[in-house]
Amino acid sequence: MSMGLVAWLGVVSASAGALAQPSPEPTKDSAVQANASLLAGPVVSSGQDGGFGDHAELQLGLRGDILFLRTGPDDFGLGPYLEASTFAFDQGQLGGGATFLIPVHDTFPLVFSGGGHLRLAREDLGPRPGFDASLFWGARSFNYHGAYNMAGGLRIGYHHTFGISPDVGPMIDEKLLSISAQIDVVALGLPIVMLVDVLRGPSEDARPL
Repeated sequence: MSMGLVAWLGVVSASAGALAQPSPEPTKDSAVQANASLLAGPVVSSGQDGGFGDHAELQLGLRGDILFLRTGPDDFGLGPYLEASTFAFDQGQLGGGATFLIPVHDTFPLVFSGGGHLRLAREDLGPRPGFDASLFWGARSFNYHGAYNMAGGLRIGYHHTFGISPDVGPMIDEKLLSISAQIDVVALGLPIVMLVDVLRGPSEDARPL
């Protein structure tokens, strides 16, 4: 096993261990807890009558946030987030706002987010503003060993965009309801790191063995 793979396994193991087994000795000072995740799942779009169920799309996106004020898994957290998504690969959306963590469970908290966005689609005349609200439930505890906080679970989101022009027709508001899997980028990248290490072969120290 190469040294690069050992290092990556150490990072993931420390983060996962902090997520699954919170320390019994909370810190006295609050610590920054950051996360970066991939979002993937179906999106149900509103029709021109304003109701849901007009058609379904695929959402792919990246999301990052930073939580402050936490000294342990029993504490509330508050901080900013940024998110970039595409819907059916013909709409791009960039947004941000505030994230609020409620520690209903040491390892499985509830995380509410709300903010604004700009969306650009092929049929639009320009960027359109809107607002977002989402609820996350899944694994996200407190990392006593570093600032990175692994997360994974289910996210339900509501996206409201003003002044969408369907096929350059009448301007309407579009509402999207998304149900996404949130997958931590560290966990997602581990198989790639392992494959690269396998292709590179054993390290200089391991070859004599």
